[in-house]
Amino acid sequence: MIKFVDVNLEYEKNHKAIDNLKLNVNDNEFLVIIGPSGCGKSSMVKMLAGLIKQTSGNIYIDDKLIDNIPSYNRGISFMQQNAKLYPHLSVFKNISLPLEMKKLDKNTIKLKVEEIAEMLSIKPYLTRMPKELSGGEYQRVNLARTLILDNDIVIFDEPLSSLDTNLKVDLRYDIKNLHKTFKHTTIYITHDQVEAMSLADRIVLMNEGKIVQIGTPLELYENPINTFSASFLSKMNYIKKDNYILGFRPSDVSLDGDILVKVIDKEIIGDKLNVYGTLDGEKIEFITDIHEVIGEEVKIKINKKYYFDVESKNRKEID
Repeated sequence: MIKFVDVNLEYEKNHKAIDNLKLNVNDNEFLVIIGPSGCGKSSMVKMLAGLIKQTSGNIYIDDKLIDNIPSYNRGISFMQQNAKLYPHLSVFKNISLPLEMKKLDKNTIKLKVEEIAEMLSIKPYLTRMPKELSGGEYQRVNLARTLILDNDIVIFDEPLSSLDTNLKVDLRYDIKNLHKTFKHTTIYITHDQVEAMSLADRIVLMNEGKIVQIGTPLELYENPINTFSASFLSKMNYIKKDNYILGFRPSDVSLDGDILVKVIDKEIIGDKLNVYGTLDGEKIEFITDIHEVIGEEVKIKINKKYYFDVESKNRKEID
């Protein structure tokens, strides 16, 4: 288990990049850390990896204090954002380099490289140079190089951010399957809600250096604790009332109600129709079947409602 105990990080005086972090990461867990740019998610994992030093607090791995252990002795593999291959080395040499640095024998290195290359469908490319690879092949080589040491802990810092949508889907599948195979403790950093929801056992949502909410993807989606959490993982409509804010998701609307909405625009997305309109002076969005006939006005029903406090923006119950 990984433990962050009262960890703080200050890049500047009186400005905390990480603010009193308390977090346990379970063995073999796939933990996704999500949040806006500058929320502290990358700083958090760099402290764990030993790349930067926390200002105060302690970090433990399996109850062992690691604060003064060098990064290369922490048993952590780290694939950083926009990680680069060595352009003058072949794919085989790029993958094998971490093993060579450990001074493993050539036969063992060959077997390990070929094994991980087979798993990632890049074995035919082992003799190629990085410049001969497509974007997806390049990232698979990066992934192989990250996993080749078979460390107990693996960190991914936005590994798919530079890829197009189709490649992201393919690489997400690879990363998830490799996690199931090797059973590493995996910490995955992203600002992409789809990646978080599809990969995570648990999600840690961060903002301004603090943890906002922790839970399974379904828990965070169905039970957001405030408007920030509700809006970050999925689109949420908000209607301000006298003493509360009504929230509802576009997918929680049907056309069998009595709430009048004035339609502003419509947009076809695959087999669905996104409808944009106004309700009580607020712009809203909802999703319906592409074959529905939508005029200038439509009556809707809100099937699931969320209520938030006007001032704190925290979730509240309404009788």
